[in-house]
Amino acid sequence: MGYLPRLLKQGFKGKIIGTAPTLAIAEIILKDSGKIQEEEAKKANAEQYTKHHPALAFYTVKDAEKTIKYFRD
Repeated sequence: MGYLPRLLKQGFKGKIIGTAPTLAIAEIILKDSGKIQEEEAKKANAEQYTKHHPALAFYTVKDAEKTIKYFRD
């Protein structure tokens, strides 16, 4: 599930099909992990403990929200 936002960035435009409960949980997890990744990238850049310059989140909350629009039950 955590790779779904990246798949969309790479051009995937199909439906993301799941049961209503699964998609509801996926929405929560994607938004939360996007926020955590944004915070970690910001911290890594501020504290300079990354080899990436700049460190970037694997995906953001905005990416997660775009992904959720493709959910279908």
